[in-house]
Amino acid sequence: LTKAQLKSNIDIITVDLSDLQSISKFAKSINQKYDKINYLILNAGVMGFPEWTATKDGVEKVFGVNHLGHYYLTKLLTPSLIKAATPEQIS
Repeated sequence: LTKAQLKSNIDIITVDLSDLQSISKFAKSINQKYDKINYLILNAGVMGFPEWTATKDGVEKVFGVNHLGHYYLTKLLTPSLIKAATPEQIS
């Protein structure tokens, strides 16, 4: 990150990665608020449930959060990520 970027405003917005509707609402609000996204950091994850646990959508929770949630969020935000990319970043 550059010094100018470090001095920029950073918005922290929460999303429930175990709920596809929450992800959809989150992505919609991001896409409405910003014309492009410079960075997307996908660092959430869950593990170690003592019993089988499902997401609101009926998917096993570890798989739903760690894989489907990240995939769906990335899919919904990809157009905004592409807008921020330079030609040399796209291959």
